[in-house]
Amino acid sequence: MDTTSINDLPGDNIEMKIDETQQDMNKMISSVQQASQGGVISLPSRDVPNNTETNVIIDPEVKQNYIEPPPVDYIKNIETNEELLNNIKKEEKAELKKIELYDSIHAYVIMACVYFFTLLPFFYKNVMMKYFTFGINNQGNLNLKGYLAQTFIFVGVCFSITESINYLDRLTDL
Repeated sequence: MDTTSINDLPGDNIEMKIDETQQDMNKMISSVQQASQGGVISLPSRDVPNNTETNVIIDPEVKQNYIEPPPVDYIKNIETNEELLNNIKKEEKAELKKIELYDSIHAYVIMACVYFFTLLPFFYKNVMMKYFTFGINNQGNLNLKGYLAQTFIFVGVCFSITESINYLDRLTDL
């Protein structure tokens, strides 16, 4: 087996000779300047951060002149009865506003759905042509009586649905 003796390896007495002259240094500096002018050693713009603020969160306790805040006095922070009643009243007012909004919107939603239903060809063929033939002219279109009948159907369905909802709402209040 062919191995190297430990004594043959280079040790502490290594001498490095660097022959640097002023001319070599000038050559190196000029080549670096040329490279920087050519944009070879500059960072691409995607690598430069856009924001100047740091996103590092610093623990306040590591600041130099940190003074610990006084402890919270939980006895003075107890909610009084008046504050408790005021908070309950605010919550009730917010709940009443939501209920009023629902009450004002639900009628319009019902009317829109019923109106859409009365415009469908299904309603025209299965209701108007079967039960309200007096409202259809010779060409198959609605005449004045047909429009009035459709209007009364629309109003009647909207009224009955709204009153049914109000009746059920009153039953739940008991």
